[in-house]
Amino acid sequence: MKKVLLAFVAWSAGVAGAQTQIVAFRWGENGVHESVTACWFDSVSNLVWLAGSIDDGVARWPAMWTVDAGGVIADYTGVLPAGAFERFGSFSANGQFVTLHVSQTNSDAGHDDVVVRRQDWSSAITFPGSRPGSFAYQIQAVGDEGQACGQGNPFVPGSGAFVALPAGGQFAVTWLDDMPGGIWAPLTFSMSRHAEVLAGYSFDQFGFLNPLAWSENAGQYGVSVLAHPDFTDAIAGRVSPDARFIAGSVTTLDAQLCVWNEGVPHLFDLGGSPYMAHPRWALDDGTIFGWTWTTPRRAFIANAELLPQPQLLEDYFVSSGGGGGGGGFAEPGESWVSQALLGGGSYHVVFNGQSGRSYYLRVPALGAGDCRPDLNDDGVLNFFDVQLFLSWFSAHDDRSDFIDDGVFNFFDVQAFLSAFAAGCP
Repeated sequence: MKKVLLAFVAWSAGVAGAQTQIVAFRWGENGVHESVTACWFDSVSNLVWLAGSIDDGVARWPAMWTVDAGGVIADYTGVLPAGAFERFGSFSANGQFVTLHVSQTNSDAGHDDVVVRRQDWSSAITFPGSRPGSFAYQIQAVGDEGQACGQGNPFVPGSGAFVALPAGGQFAVTWLDDMPGGIWAPLTFSMSRHAEVLAGYSFDQFGFLNPLAWSENAGQYGVSVLAHPDFTDAIAGRVSPDARFIAGSVTTLDAQLCVWNEGVPHLFDLGGSPYMAHPRWALDDGTIFGWTWTTPRRAFIANAELLPQPQLLEDYFVSSGGGGGGGGFAEPGESWVSQALLGGGSYHVVFNGQSGRSYYLRVPALGAGDCRPDLNDDGVLNFFDVQLFLSWFSAHDDRSDFIDDGVFNFFDVQAFLSAFAAGCP
């Protein structure tokens, strides 16, 4: 069933046909709260999938929605997990898996997280029945093949950080407690799309937090401490799907956000806040979404190469055609990001405002449209771009006139194939 948007703040054509929009979900209307925590862009159908939960004050159950290119939200009507007090967490990069948080009460107490397949919600990958230290398995991220990482109780030996690989409907759990000397109580917060790199942090013998990265080699995970200023607290929070970027926080006098590009740190000044930034998502183009630990919390966007300095998300929304004078952004006083991704030439962001209401935001990506042969603007040159060009060429669509002479012939095909072969920066 399609429904009218509660808030339709902005809609405009951006670069390369990308569009800017922001929509809101119910929060308190008729006693119902719709909480959105995850998003995924399907480049084939051009639909955005959103996942989260619905709470009516008595129970909470998992929910899912889709958003089409016209900005219309539709309730997902397929069969979803039906247990009480469950909610979706986050999608894998390919959208084929999503985490499910299972609790016995509406307070989130006493739960184990599981991973479910999008094609068959009843098919869940679960943890073994026994668990050390009497803790709950908390999944922080899921990979494209259903892998998971997270933590249990970091202060109980052998039950802190873990990586879990699916095997016959259950996870085969590997505890990541083999730390360098002086490092203890590790936590993992994210993984790359194929689980070849994990990111997290731990304490050292001086009581400082240290950013960690685990790298997989022949099924084994080795850990290293990422370079950061001495005698500071630092954490590694999010790794990009392609494993090139890791976003974290460093406590210094001015710089709070740190992005490691293939292991090399880059510090950002987020305005001199005495609190660490909280990077929530790292994308393949190096863009970081998160929020600052200020009062109120403020969502930000940062990119070392494409953005001169970090911007508040509300400012970037306005500068991308989403309204004038700062008035187009919902609840600008407070915002924090749940999930962000890059797809179709746009950033897709799920965030919460000051009231707790969930929002879906779509804005043109930094540098979108710079790669002409990437016809579907998904950031990848592949068969789908060739297929789209041939479809446009057969229909004499102007977008296939690559030499812009008003004629559709072999020279357009040749120009497209040359640009495709040359690749993009």
